[in-house]
Amino acid sequence: MAYRRLAAKTECTKRTSNVKFFSVYIDCNPDSESTLWSCDAVVEFRLISQKPDVADFCRQFTNKFNYNSNNWGFPSFMEWSEILNVDKGYIRGDRVVLEAHITVQKVVGVRKNPTFNFTVPQAYTSDGVLIIDGVRLHVSKAYLALYSPVFHAMFFSKFRERDKKEITVEDVILDEFLELLNVVYPSHKPLFITEMILFVFSAENVEFLLELGDKFQIQFVIDQCEQFLMRSDDIAIVTKLVWADQYCLAKLQ
Repeated sequence: MAYRRLAAKTECTKRTSNVKFFSVYIDCNPDSESTLWSCDAVVEFRLISQKPDVADFCRQFTNKFNYNSNNWGFPSFMEWSEILNVDKGYIRGDRVVLEAHITVQKVVGVRKNPTFNFTVPQAYTSDGVLIIDGVRLHVSKAYLALYSPVFHAMFFSKFRERDKKEITVEDVILDEFLELLNVVYPSHKPLFITEMILFVFSAENVEFLLELGDKFQIQFVIDQCEQFLMRSDDIAIVTKLVWADQYCLAKLQ
């Protein structure tokens, strides 16, 4: 469930009895155009103390978020004058820290993509171990082999790695390889923007996924990166053209 925005502002209206307050709100699933979803959640806002002898200021609420009510919070969270009062302990310089702690109790009408913990062996679905940066990742040999000729050769050809229970993969960064697995596995972590879903990826994310997709010859990953680059305005055209030439991205070129 996507909680996209924590909003904070000052408000001085009839509902705050014409007293200036610090107001806080949170949005739940704001980009969804569906009217079928709902989410029961407990939300706690915490104004973090800047002094060791002052406790955090907390207020919480329980709400059923849905299409018609996806924004909720406190218009009168704390009087603005108290926020600005250094003796109260919630401001340092011109900075305050506000956190939102969300406990989701029930979700209806939202599909959840599967998630995978590759550091833990899974009965029936992991039969191989790849070691990267000293960390053992438990994977399905057949599944990776379907996507990658490199992994197919590694696991099932006459190479000596075939008979190894654990295979060390060199020249790969652990976090980047995990990102690759999450794109390839059934979670199919999306890389591009649609009307319904927004996933923000930086140039660095796309760059190392292109590198890994090329290294392991995973055309699916390269195609996903190409789609993202075609839709993204955040990456320089010159960079796109360089990558298009380097990774043979014909549609992008």
